[in-house]
Amino acid sequence: MVTQGSEKRPRTLHLGKYNYHSVEAGGVESVLKTYTEHLKNDIDQIVLVFDRSIQKKITLTENGVTIIRFPVHLIAGYAPVNFFMFFYLRKIINSFSPDIIHVHMPGLMPFFCLCNLKKIKTIVHWQADVDGTRVSKNIAFPFYKILEQRLLNIADVIIVTSFQYLDASRALKPFKKKCTVIPIGINQNQTDVPSEESLSPDIRSFIKNKTLIFSIGRLAYYKGYHFLVQAMGYIEHDNAVLVIGGEGPERKLLEKTIQQYNLKDRVFLPGKISESDKKWLLSKAFIFCLPSIDRAESFGVSLVEAMAYGLPLITTDINGSGMNHVNIHNKTGLKVTPCDSRALANSLNRLLNTPEFSKKLGKNGRQRFLEHFQSRDMAAQIKKHY
Repeated sequence: MVTQGSEKRPRTLHLGKYNYHSVEAGGVESVLKTYTEHLKNDIDQIVLVFDRSIQKKITLTENGVTIIRFPVHLIAGYAPVNFFMFFYLRKIINSFSPDIIHVHMPGLMPFFCLCNLKKIKTIVHWQADVDGTRVSKNIAFPFYKILEQRLLNIADVIIVTSFQYLDASRALKPFKKKCTVIPIGINQNQTDVPSEESLSPDIRSFIKNKTLIFSIGRLAYYKGYHFLVQAMGYIEHDNAVLVIGGEGPERKLLEKTIQQYNLKDRVFLPGKISESDKKWLLSKAFIFCLPSIDRAESFGVSLVEAMAYGLPLITTDINGSGMNHVNIHNKTGLKVTPCDSRALANSLNRLLNTPEFSKKLGKNGRQRFLEHFQSRDMAAQIKKHY
């Protein structure tokens, strides 16, 4: 019951992708987790996600946010599916009666409730295109595209993470008037530094007193990590090593590349790492590199995390990727041509050999993070649309 003078709290249902703590979790999951926790005192929220590690639906509360996790029955074009999703969604929507449904794309979950979306205010959070990526070569893509266009037609607002991505998106072109740009932000208090004693022994043993080049992300094709691994064969700095945190389908290719170029003493793949290990590695790294090869890398949340720790960046210059919004060439880092191991090596060597220049880039990056990529600002802008 709403008392006189009080204001009703909006009810928001979030249609996400994977569980925050799963191996598959990436930028979509971290963005959803960050801003829902910011808004938990102002908005009644339920977050729906998939979890490949469970056999039945689980409801829990985490950091003040209600999360319902569904088991995965099928992976279709990198997207999880539960065969009973239609019935789950209908039941949850009827019982929760949301004022807003906040959809996170790409994904398949919203297609199971398109009829409901027509009746409820719908916000689409557009984190990446499918059109133009490897997934669009799938035989089922034309059917997906029809459903995607219906969703965008229904949407009241479409949130995009950068102007660069919006301008280059073929899918969003007919709907630009509905679009608003809200860059991704992270919590400033994420920059604390755990003690070395808490670091995983295998990582500590590999790094020792070496100069660390760090990257983190899902080991997926579009990350271009095998070009970065190859680049380590051209590094002039004998003490430099590379750690790539994360798991994914490209792991075997990366292991083969490490073996082929005899780089087992220079490149380490620890798998999915803990938050504590990630923070320690960011605090000790000299350079952060994200060598992605196409627009499936829509923004690069890990770049913002690295900037928060004052690290100089090396990214690839991909037309239409939000990486170009985050990293400013010769100001916060360097940009190179995609799919070019030599170019990556040249930029890594430049930063390794000019520590004062590297520190200046890192300092500029830290300032850019403080001014443009704060999670509280992202949450406040999203709240305006509620």
